[in-house]
Amino acid sequence: MFDLALPARTPLPQPPFLPTTRAEMDALGWDSLDILLVTGDAYVDHPAFGVPLLGRWLTAHGYRVGIVAQPRWKDEAQGLSDIVRMGRPRLFAGVSAGALDSMLAHYTAFRKKRHDDAYTPGGKAGARPNRAVVVYAGLVRRAFPGLPLLAGGIEASLRRITQYDFWSDALRRSILFDARLDILSCGMGERSLLDVARRLDAVAEIGGDLAALEAVDGDAIGIMGWSQGGMNAMLAAAAYPDTFKAVVTWAGATGMKGVNFAQRYETAKKDGYTVTEYD
Repeated sequence: MFDLALPARTPLPQPPFLPTTRAEMDALGWDSLDILLVTGDAYVDHPAFGVPLLGRWLTAHGYRVGIVAQPRWKDEAQGLSDIVRMGRPRLFAGVSAGALDSMLAHYTAFRKKRHDDAYTPGGKAGARPNRAVVVYAGLVRRAFPGLPLLAGGIEASLRRITQYDFWSDALRRSILFDARLDILSCGMGERSLLDVARRLDAVAEIGGDLAALEAVDGDAIGIMGWSQGGMNAMLAAAAYPDTFKAVVTWAGATGMKGVNFAQRYETAKKDGYTVTEYD
């Protein structure tokens, strides 16, 4: 994908509001979406709310963006109805828990249930689920099989790697696995989001429906890294042997005490590689 000629689209005029229904799409003259964004917040068209801001950013770069705000997650049929009401997007769907981590939105630091939600109409609690990114990703997967799926925002960013989960008092693995994400955008994601859109746009122009792309073989996933990332790659491979079938590192930062580097170097010159085993 890095050798593709990335398309530069003509900016679209900013609508009064980004569409949330098929009728609003029709009013704009849009027959389909390029990108669907799902958020755990109400749709508040203000720069303090990241999903609408990113939607307008993408629109300014020529992409038709729709928003599903707070899909009805308690009933799967209703949730799927909310997700599909504007049709399958051409490029990808993005999910976010909203401006606040969903667990923090629901519980106090003493694990007491909150009775309101400041980012829901009327302050009503319960409009977003616990671990919203995982729930929304599941709805999108069921609604649009094969569609590339991206997550971003504070909940996804903080949970991008193995983390201590205060609510369960345990370590949880990366949200990449729990939400079955294709891409996780960390932090201020406007540039990476636009880059994803352009690259998937280029692929779609060549190959058509992105759902027709060959799926990743779940039995042949490897991990790689350099230096500190190499150490993390080895730790991840050791922690999740059923997920990662191979690991490649460059100068992986591990405990090197007792390793004869001169001997390793001579072996590498002779054989083209060297192997170091760890307990």
